Amino acid sequence: MLDRARSSISAASAAALLAALAGCGEGAPSAGTASSASASMRAVTFKTSLLGEYVTAEGAGGGDVNANRAIAGTWETFMLYDLNGGDLNHGDLINLQTNNGHFVCAENGGGGIVDANRTAASTWETFRVLKLGGGDAVVRDGDAIALQTEIAGRYVSAIGGGGANVVADRTAIQSWETFLIGLPSSHAGPPAPVSAPPVAPPPSTAPPTRLRITSHCADPIWIAHSDNVGDPQNVQLASGQSYDYQIPSGGLASARFWPKIGCDATGHHCAIGDNGQGGGQPCPANGCQPPIDSKFEVTFAAAGASDQTWYNLSQVDGYTLPFKVAPSGAGVNQGTCVASDCSQLSLNGCPGAENLSGGGAYPAYAVEDLRVRDAGGRVIGCMSPCKKWNYPAPWGIGGSEGVDPGLHLCCPTPIDPATGQCTIANHCMTSPACSNAGDPLSVVHTDYVAAIRAMCPSAYSYAYDDAAGLHACPSDTAFEVTFCP
Repeated sequence: MLDRARSSISAASAAALLAALAGCGEGAPSAGTASSASASMRAVTFKTSLLGEYVTAEGAGGGDVNANRAIAGTWETFMLYDLNGGDLNHGDLINLQTNNGHFVCAENGGGGIVDANRTAASTWETFRVLKLGGGDAVVRDGDAIALQTEIAGRYVSAIGGGGANVVADRTAIQSWETFLIGLPSSHAGPPAPVSAPPVAPPPSTAPPTRLRITSHCADPIWIAHSDNVGDPQNVQLASGQSYDYQIPSGGLASARFWPKIGCDATGHHCAIGDNGQGGGQPCPANGCQPPIDSKFEVTFAAAGASDQTWYNLSQVDGYTLPFKVAPSGAGVNQGTCVASDCSQLSLNGCPGAENLSGGGAYPAYAVEDLRVRDAGGRVIGCMSPCKKWNYPAPWGIGGSEGVDPGLHLCCPTPIDPATGQCTIANHCMTSPACSNAGDPLSVVHTDYVAAIRAMCPSAYSYAYDDAAGLHACPSDTAFEVTFCP
């Protein structure tokens, strides 16, 4: 993650009243709309954070709003009216106008579709901009943002993370509800916000390549990676050693790196890490170990491209060693491109009596030990609730993800959520259903998720934990991943 003509003259006039009844239906335009003299204007684009698709007003306005364009043209460029004027800041109310003069509207004020067929702006056409991530309140070019309807407080969502229509019916911000704002130019009013000066990487610590992996662990570790990485497998790192990976200038999609522990001189026959993937091959004689290793996952954009590099620290399957990820280069510490610190990860925090019963619905699974031990009984890893459920013995229960409690623990999506058929009855879980705190079966109620959020708040703790775990950086960003920091 990564599932959605009114007059602006006085409301006292009959003409305005008739125009209002022909529009969204909630009444005449309010004082705080695009017609207000205090509103400032600037051109703006919105790109989905998950798939990088631009939001478009079909036909330049007058109909549907989708998020399915690879590049931004006139249909994908909106005029943003900042209703309180000045800089665009976190929490500002805005209207969005298409190239041919129509306003973007959340039907019924939220809870349904988004279209662009209104000729005047009122409350259904008013959205609140929410800047995601740290820093100051000013919204700048490339920042991750969400849009919330003024009336119902629902979040605008690109169904499927892009490639389909746009709706305004979500109650929480996750990957489908996260957009990257583009501010290509200003128009009338005050100038568009100016990006903060680039943060230069510290010359003494910045990696000379786009990825350096460093170990400060007391014992040697071996770094394995997915098969699409060209560097050697199972690089051994003693404490204080680093290895620089040669990331292709054209980019590298869906790469994964993890540490292996307790291996022989060749980096095999490990205590943990031989999971049947990449450098985790071949599996031991008694079968593949569960893939619970502390993982760094990244998609590198082509060097110098306008596309973004995405990364995450994934504890969706479990964890082994503490680690942190430090990005460096221009654009760091803006939006979600921030250091992610999982240095507090500890196997002492792994639940030894996890309740997987779904609030008592499945009492046979009320007490489950998520800790993984070596032959000597030493705890060497922690399994997530999903991995405990779906992985075979002797490590896990070996249950099916299609039935509860596994359905709510693992949140599989065998059916595209965009079809509307991804339902619990069809053994499929959408992002909102997976994260629904009102459902006692939801994985968010587990001790494991609580522990990860406490020890590693900027990482994935379950499948749809996009708001916490997904990070976007400029294409040229370099990373240093440090195990046992």
